[in-house]
Amino acid sequence: MIKWEALSRPKEFGGLGFQDVRVMNVCLLAKWIDKLERDDNSLCCSLLKNKYLGNKSIFQIKNRKGSQFWRSLLDIREWYQRGRGVNIKSGLQTSLWHDCWLGKYPLNVSFPNLFRIASHPDLEVAKACVNGQWHIEFR
Repeated sequence: MIKWEALSRPKEFGGLGFQDVRVMNVCLLAKWIDKLERDDNSLCCSLLKNKYLGNKSIFQIKNRKGSQFWRSLLDIREWYQRGRGVNIKSGLQTSLWHDCWLGKYPLNVSFPNLFRIASHPDLEVAKACVNGQWHIEFR
């Protein structure tokens, strides 16, 4: 067996010059999450949506059952979510507290004290704002 570090070392230093496949894998998985979030209509995205998502966003999924590929997508979604901005459509797939939809940071980061006392930390924007009125409950 050879350590991964030895394989990824440049050839001039005695390695085989492999790139860091783990980083590349995370980037490719992030592209899949982006495709799912953009409502890509490719066959693979349609299959994933129908099998695992339904009308939800990947960030609303709690169940970790599924293929190894699907579980890998779920593993990196928190990392992916840190750097993304969200355009609110209906608000049903946008988390009030966890998505970056208002300003540069998610509300749970901007207002941690309010988030700690929120009654519904997984509240969607559509359910928080009904007929132009905000309904956010706190303990």
